[in-house]
Amino acid sequence: MNLKYMLSASLAVFMLALSCHAANPISKFSELSKTDRLAITYTELGCFHIFQWELTFYPKDDGYFEATEVLYETAKNGNIFEKGKEPRGRIILEKGEKKKLDALLNYYRSPIKDDNNVSSIAGFGLSVEIKQLRGDKVIAEETFKDNTLGPTKDSGILTFFEMTKALKKAQNSE
Repeated sequence: MNLKYMLSASLAVFMLALSCHAANPISKFSELSKTDRLAITYTELGCFHIFQWELTFYPKDDGYFEATEVLYETAKNGNIFEKGKEPRGRIILEKGEKKKLDALLNYYRSPIKDDNNVSSIAGFGLSVEIKQLRGDKVIAEETFKDNTLGPTKDSGILTFFEMTKALKKAQNSE
């Protein structure tokens, strides 16, 4: 097969895949249709921990999440395995927080720099997979990786970590 043809075909397939992904991103939280929902898997991996949450966002009123924590355990040999899932309840957003979640999407969609070596040294990593669902059909999907320490607290961004931490804190104080 001609090398020039193979390169042209590979480039065409790459451009098509790129345009398909870019043409169908998930809706912003503030613009999500009332008939849709967002299924989010948020995973944070550190030196000595793994946090994983399954969050489902519903746009009704100011919006809310149904939250499930995925529990992990470390075996004596050091292997980490999923222990189970624990429904944690509902996170009800306050007025204006949808816009802060839109800002989080913008943060993840922008080129993220890893200006520090903390992530590579400490093994820190964050991944977020978001699927936009209409009924049982996935109509859009995006995946984000972030090896930085994330947005700063004063950036006007609401993170999934902040929401889940507040939920667990509220439940522990009950």
